[in-house]
Amino acid sequence: MFKQVDLSQLQQGGNDNACQVTYDYMQAYFDFFEDQPSEGEPFAKARAIVKKYENYPIQSFKVIFKKIREQLQEIDEASQKPEGAINPDDDEDPSEEQKRQAQLSTKKKTPVIHEAKIEAFTGELTIESDNISQLTIKYYLIDAEILFSRSPFVKDQAEQFSYVKPAHKT
Repeated sequence: MFKQVDLSQLQQGGNDNACQVTYDYMQAYFDFFEDQPSEGEPFAKARAIVKKYENYPIQSFKVIFKKIREQLQEIDEASQKPEGAINPDDDEDPSEEQKRQAQLSTKKKTPVIHEAKIEAFTGELTIESDNISQLTIKYYLIDAEILFSRSPFVKDQAEQFSYVKPAHKT
């Protein structure tokens, strides 16, 4: 269906730039589903479009093209098969070590907090995480009982709480 879209007809409404950006995004997205050439760089259309919008001034569009760039990077990393990685064409089952190595090599480097615990008696905070080098903890003193009794349905007045400063920060 997308191949039947005539961009010139869409641009007749006077919103040329928005139509072009949206059209380019869809073209880059659909490039993931097209047959890729056996020679040359795969996903060439998507790569060219992402490069075109690298420094686009509108944040919402910048974010969606960044997602496509991240997908391309993930595909590139997977195609550079690390030693010990699992090959789906192999007849034999991979060992547990190979599975673990494959998981580690393909794992994204995004910050993740797996678990956070506060010891009730000592007040000790334990955080299990990956790819987090620094953490800021902010303490907010809120008396929930008084807050609710004064205004039980705060949902309509949420903007009052948008500028609360922490009581303590470590």
